[in-house]
Amino acid sequence: NLSDLTWTGANVIVLTAAGSDYAYSTSWELAQVTGPVDEIYSVTLTHNLGFYPNATVKTSAGDILETGIDYNNINTITLTMAQPFSGTAYLS
Repeated sequence: NLSDLTWTGANVIVLTAAGSDYAYSTSWELAQVTGPVDEIYSVTLTHNLGFYPNATVKTSAGDILETGIDYNNINTITLTMAQPFSGTAYLS
């Protein structure tokens, strides 16, 4: 219940579009992926949401994949992967 006193002072994040189930999306190209370092590839994404978001990752081919997510700070994440690919991260 948003009127509950426990929500006092909480950050309110307005989703980008009505009916959207994510707060931000960002895409990257294969050329932006670095590595391998210890057989791991990575891409760093700046989102400027001001919090540590959940991430759903979709390849440019449309497949949803699990990746490692390192939270560098409240505005930047690094996705780690076994193989390099281009795609989109949906953050919420």
